[in-house]
Amino acid sequence: MARTFKSLLIVATSVAFFWGLTACTPNADVEPTRTPNLAGSLQPFLSPTPSVTPLPATPAPTQTPLPTATPHLYHVSAGDTMGSIALKFGITTNDLIAANPDVPPSSMSVGQELLIPYGDEKVAVAPTFAPLAIEISAPNCYPTLSGGMWCFIRAENKTGASVESISAKIKVFDLSGNLLAEEVAFPLTDR
Repeated sequence: MARTFKSLLIVATSVAFFWGLTACTPNADVEPTRTPNLAGSLQPFLSPTPSVTPLPATPAPTQTPLPTATPHLYHVSAGDTMGSIALKFGITTNDLIAANPDVPPSSMSVGQELLIPYGDEKVAVAPTFAPLAIEISAPNCYPTLSGGMWCFIRAENKTGASVESISAKIKVFDLSGNLLAEEVAFPLTDR
């Protein structure tokens, strides 16, 4: 027992001795003052400071502009005739010849510019598109390992009319009826 006490006393004395030595070391946290050894001076300059950049406003949807009564120029291509050009623009051949009196109808050259007049008899009407009533199934949603969700919808067109640009808005609610997420989905063929 005396031997254990003696070895314990030696260990305790050694620890106290080394602990006391650490108090004698200089403070390592204080850096020495450095003196510059280069000639010259620094010139301060302004740098851009970070700031919150506002998002641009979403532009309001605009209607498709209707054609105006302004005539425009057409460049003659190979195989064009006055009749084919008039038919292409929905005007009469006489109106096209009258708008271009210096161009001989039988000898037009490729690349020549023709003035296409506005047809007075035509009234410009913007087309209106109405959504078709197509059958859409309830969404089938499957959670992913990453915490997301894949939702699939079946859209079936039984109207006989052509359909394009199909989209569906999917909303996910919690049990309390609070909206958790909302996304517009498009078919894979439209990507």
